[in-house]
Amino acid sequence: MAVDRERIPLVGRAAEMGQIEALVASVAEGDGRALLLEGEAGIGKSRLVGEAMAIASGRGLSVHRARAEELDSRRPFGAIATCLGFTPGPTHVRRDEVARLLFGDIPESAATFMAAGGSGTEFLLVESMVARVEELCAEGPVAVALDDLQWADAATLHVFHQLGRLVDDCPLFLCGAFRPAPRPPELTRLVRGLAARGATTLTIPALDPAAVTTLLSSVLGVEPGATLVRQATATGGNPFYVTELVGALRASGSMRETATSAEIDSVALPSALKLTVLLELSFLSEPTQELLRTASVLGSTWTVRDLGLVAGQSPMALAPALREAMAAGVLLEEGPRMAFRHDLLREALYEDVPRSLRMGMHLHVAQTLAGAGSSALEVAEHYVRGAARGDAAALGWLRRAADEAMLRAPATAAELLERALDLFEPADPGRDALMTDYLTCLESIGRAPEGEAVALDLLGRLQPPRTEARLRMFLARRMNIRGDTDKAHRMAARAQAVDGLTPGQQARILCARALLALFPPDLARVEDLAGQARLQGEALDDEVTRANAAYALATVAFNRGRYVEARQRAEGVVVRNDDDPELRVGIGWRHLNQAGRLLLCQSQLRLDEVDEAAETLRTALRTIREHGYRGLQASGQALVVVQRYEVGDWEDAATEFETLTDLSADVGQFWGLDLAAGARALMSLHRGDPQAAADALRIATRSASRGPIDRHLATLAEALLAESTGSPGPALAVLVEQWDGMVGGGVLAASLNLGPDLVRLARLAGDLDRAVDVCRVVESIAAANPGVASILGTALRCRGLADDDADVLAQAAAVFRDGPRPLDLARACEDAGDARARAGDLTRARPLFAEAVQVYEQLDATWDIGRVRSRMRALGVRQGSREARKRASTGWEALTRGERAVVELVAEGLSNPEVAERLFLSRHTVKRHLSNAMIKLGVASRMELFRPTARQDA
Repeated sequence: MAVDRERIPLVGRAAEMGQIEALVASVAEGDGRALLLEGEAGIGKSRLVGEAMAIASGRGLSVHRARAEELDSRRPFGAIATCLGFTPGPTHVRRDEVARLLFGDIPESAATFMAAGGSGTEFLLVESMVARVEELCAEGPVAVALDDLQWADAATLHVFHQLGRLVDDCPLFLCGAFRPAPRPPELTRLVRGLAARGATTLTIPALDPAAVTTLLSSVLGVEPGATLVRQATATGGNPFYVTELVGALRASGSMRETATSAEIDSVALPSALKLTVLLELSFLSEPTQELLRTASVLGSTWTVRDLGLVAGQSPMALAPALREAMAAGVLLEEGPRMAFRHDLLREALYEDVPRSLRMGMHLHVAQTLAGAGSSALEVAEHYVRGAARGDAAALGWLRRAADEAMLRAPATAAELLERALDLFEPADPGRDALMTDYLTCLESIGRAPEGEAVALDLLGRLQPPRTEARLRMFLARRMNIRGDTDKAHRMAARAQAVDGLTPGQQARILCARALLALFPPDLARVEDLAGQARLQGEALDDEVTRANAAYALATVAFNRGRYVEARQRAEGVVVRNDDDPELRVGIGWRHLNQAGRLLLCQSQLRLDEVDEAAETLRTALRTIREHGYRGLQASGQALVVVQRYEVGDWEDAATEFETLTDLSADVGQFWGLDLAAGARALMSLHRGDPQAAADALRIATRSASRGPIDRHLATLAEALLAESTGSPGPALAVLVEQWDGMVGGGVLAASLNLGPDLVRLARLAGDLDRAVDVCRVVESIAAANPGVASILGTALRCRGLADDDADVLAQAAAVFRDGPRPLDLARACEDAGDARARAGDLTRARPLFAEAVQVYEQLDATWDIGRVRSRMRALGVRQGSREARKRASTGWEALTRGERAVVELVAEGLSNPEVAERLFLSRHTVKRHLSNAMIKLGVASRMELFRPTARQDA
């Protein structure tokens, strides 16, 4: 009979238990902690996880625990969904949402849906699961533990990684255990990521000889003899092996036990654990052994129903063998399922079956489960392990399973499609269709470079017209990203010229060609192609073609500084439906709608329609999150940073930028990171922190922007940083290079940000022609957008700087007072004050300088305040006795508007996800606001936020 491990005291793990107890105690007091346990199979990781969860439960933590299984590694979110209690049945609002996404219906062809630009649910599932844990943490400390992470699916590991980010702000004890091998890449990234965030990592060592002896004594209840100790020590200090050894010796009758001792005659048992386990199991009846081998093919856990189906026996017929196995300690019950007591037992039985027989058994299991109505993913897992090339049934189930996984975990779908491709005969005509879906899958999971070889292979054979066009557009995008612009456009033109395309398909490809020309911007080409597409869309009455053309033309107008036109065209980027899948070749219509909203927000912001821009952005981000468009969410978040920067909410802008960096780690390349990093660098520089500015600029450099306009704020920050170190010449050179690169291509949108400093530095260097040329460009933008305070003010400021005209500069300041941009107002007041003081008009210079300082103080722009005061001293302007107002750094007054709103809602008892929904913020931003607020208020946990809030209300 097997040893009852639950009654055996934990031996040789005092140091590990001490660390675990300290971590749990810290979480019980409101902190967050993460623990990773690594060790070979049988070394005791699961026992330590169990002890940790028992301690956690005893300290009042809400405990959630599960383990991953080898034959469940392709079930998206399998282990984490089990751990957090997500089931198809209705239970809780958040769980219902996750259950709908996990278990709800999928489109008939998920690959076709994804190829049309449709969004999968993976992002939403990750966000919702993490949000659920945040909600639990708002109710009290929580423990989440996953064992056998080496078998976990990629989506589960991704959620676990995201949970690791909560430990900084939530009372969460995150515990994971895994073997050294196998080590999938996702697990390696998880371990590195959690370690970088401060997780405690314990590598569980083998027991030393003294601990092995102690363990033997605990198992036997008597003193072990010297020969028995030598036999046990030969196990290499593996606790599972030691206990199995005792079971095998007892079963074989090789052990002599008395009331005080236990001994064996000689060291005779095999040194391999597998053989020792099999020897112990060999004393079970032959029917029970055969049933256990069959069960091992089903996995670590299974239902009696499934075992009966596969074995061809009724539950009643299975009962004697199952009872014998349970009595022997080989099997146990886990809720409604049966489970092997330890994975090593199952693995020993499984590996004892010859490989060819195992394949046949898996094939039989797959066919049986398919006939019983099991899910495609369950069936496909066995076909993956048992099917041979040319098996049509296996191919069908793998295809269905890939469709099932595509929307929820495209990485899993890619694995299934790869296996399906291996099963095709090379000449099978269906293989190319599957390869096209595989290409879509690779693109959706960020493995597009691998897809190039697939696309070229497919183009080497005759393809249907639409498929050929899709393949060529895919290659065109890849060429464009690599910088092979001319080749990209030639390939796109060949896509449109494919014989057999319908007029509707050609119109859609024309739109795709126009959008391709936006990065890098070739505005003349975009305008020409989009203009043609607009006419074709009208002739065909195709709403999607018209909307794509409107988006492309709006982007052209925006880049050329025609913001009124850009806003009007962006408002026309509206598609209600696209019900003809044969026409789809570009981004999906829902994706296009939200991209149009982001462009509309940019246009509104440039036109000083700040409130409208904020509402447009909130609406867009809400829909983007609902549909899981990760790239668009990151771009939208970048616009949040820029919008906060422009209107002077710099504290919140900095917080939003931290949120963006979190997103960028998950999303990869996207539009807007350069722009936001430039804004962050400028804020840091103005606040006298050149090191933080340089750090932000390094992020901009890494982001691999595809267009010069994206980097214009970063370029301005580089120039001002150079100037601050006494290098106006290099500063001017940086701006000139950026300016010429943009304006030479007709891209004028960034002129409003670069123009004033370029004019100022050019005049300082004596390059009056350059200064005048810049003025003309900015004034042309003002003429195209009449009545916009910030644009008119910028034009006046440029002209005033170029002509050194104090009256024009003062007029610019007056115009900026009616606009929403405080930094522009302060700079204009400073310039006007400087011009008046140099002209000897100190009386009118003083209030302008004072106003500049006042606005800079509101922005906490210490660098600018120091520069103004230095100018005033040099020009002989009396500065008065007023002390500079310093922004509070601690306490309630130090909180930003965003932080205060979050704290107030948290103090009402709302969880982070609930606060996010109430304030229309991302969950990441709420977390950042809360973390910053807790530091400023000097509290260690969210529970303490009730006290300062109550004092403030009083």
